[in-house]
Amino acid sequence: MNISRTEKLMSFWLNDKKNELLLQELLTSISQHKEFEIYAKAYSEIPFDQIKSQAVHASAVELLIQSGQTASAKQHLVTYQLILSQWCIYFNALIQFKESNFDGCIETFSNFPADSKILAMTYTLCARAHYMSGEIELAKLVLDKYITNHVNAEALGLYAMCWLDLGNYEHAEEFANNAIQEFEYQLDALLALASCALAKHEIALAEKYVGKCLQINPYVGRVWSLAGQIDLYHAQYNNAVIAFEKAVTFMPNHIGTYHLLAWTYLIIDELEKAELQFQSALELNPSFADSHAGLAIIELNREKLDEANKLIKKSLRLDPNSFTAHYAQSLLSAKNGNEASAKQMIERILNSKSHVNELTYQQLIEKSMKIISERSGKYNEH
Repeated sequence: MNISRTEKLMSFWLNDKKNELLLQELLTSISQHKEFEIYAKAYSEIPFDQIKSQAVHASAVELLIQSGQTASAKQHLVTYQLILSQWCIYFNALIQFKESNFDGCIETFSNFPADSKILAMTYTLCARAHYMSGEIELAKLVLDKYITNHVNAEALGLYAMCWLDLGNYEHAEEFANNAIQEFEYQLDALLALASCALAKHEIALAEKYVGKCLQINPYVGRVWSLAGQIDLYHAQYNNAVIAFEKAVTFMPNHIGTYHLLAWTYLIIDELEKAELQFQSALELNPSFADSHAGLAIIELNREKLDEANKLIKKSLRLDPNSFTAHYAQSLLSAKNGNEASAKQMIERILNSKSHVNELTYQQLIEKSMKIISERSGKYNEH
């Protein structure tokens, strides 16, 4: 029978419970191998009231959090707060973060004066809480101050994502590359690089980075969304559906992903499924113009022109610049026999610099142009 290194360390430590160095080695091994069952046995045996090592107490709390024993972690923080000191701030914020209480995480961090002795990693955690709350500018502001004096892969990767979401691809690439120089498997950095490559239509490069991301963590919705867009570029629509379905599973509150899945279903003429995705997007935000316009496209495909026209008008009231509404308008013109007008509308959309960067939209527009042109007998490949 093979005995793991952790089990051997456990056996040694049980015979020498005052050996804090051996205990720290045991806790490190448990963490590395995620052997939480062994930790459950070890925790009750550890004489914490006799241990003065801050590192041991910090490792103990971290393992409690990792193994899902949040209540025990909170109790440990209260009981040994004098020994843990600044670790208390970090772990209390971390617990809030893991419970998806991002406001609570930020509040825990914000309750301490700027000159407080706070662990450097707490700043990155606070920035990530802002980021997860959609407060990209605030996340960047926290990192602006932090990165000046602390260079680490996680902070740089998150900083790259902030720049990406703020539309600055040059800075996103710069900091993402800096991050992977520190640690080549930094997920945020690879995700940022994949997004930048896709935005520049460097498909092979985007594919490479997406592949790396999926190897590191196959449960990130945003990565699957990128994978779906790459599949769309290759006209692999069934694969795109699979990718986008995974994306909405792991990222159920992201309207754009439901739209991407809906567009894909439209391309393969699965109207009912496309309709369900636009409706899912509307449940998240009933005032989102593009979702109403998407439903208008569904009605157009069903030849329900009056209903489609109502939805288009509603979409334009919500957002006069809605790309999808103008696209639907062009389709309605075509349905009414105004092919020339429809074609002009689509040409204007193609020439516009706003909202037409997505490969998905490009494909849909070109598909529509082909249909309209074929109807008028003037189709030319472009």
